[in-house]
Amino acid sequence: MKATHYKGSNIKGSNKLIVTSNKLKTKYSSLVTRHSLLYACIGFTLLEVMIALAIVGAVSIVIIHTVNYHAEVSYEHTIKTRMVLLAREKITNMEIKPRREKGTYNDFFYETIVSDRGDGTVELKAIVKGYNKEVVLSEIAIKK
Repeated sequence: MKATHYKGSNIKGSNKLIVTSNKLKTKYSSLVTRHSLLYACIGFTLLEVMIALAIVGAVSIVIIHTVNYHAEVSYEHTIKTRMVLLAREKITNMEIKPRREKGTYNDFFYETIVSDRGDGTVELKAIVKGYNKEVVLSEIAIKK
């Protein structure tokens, strides 16, 4: 690297230093400091910002889709659980007093069926329908 000093520039009392290294010339004067050169290179280009926003947008879309999917699955499981619990309650009531009945409970339609199997046992069946789903629980009980 070769450095050459020149006296007498446009600015009073400043010395120019031209540094030559591999065909790259950089001029430093007393007014331009390393501090100001560092700040001249800080920042992002528009392309870098656009790429970062595209990545953040793509990740956000994936996260939102995943959260919505799992919320829907959780909602479906909640509905099925409520239907199974209602059917279980109806079968428990039929164990005490076996009878055929139909009715509604909240958003669900239920039907209970008692059928004699002929061998001293009874089949108790509860059917619960709602939200385009159907749950059927069946139990075999001994006749009293």
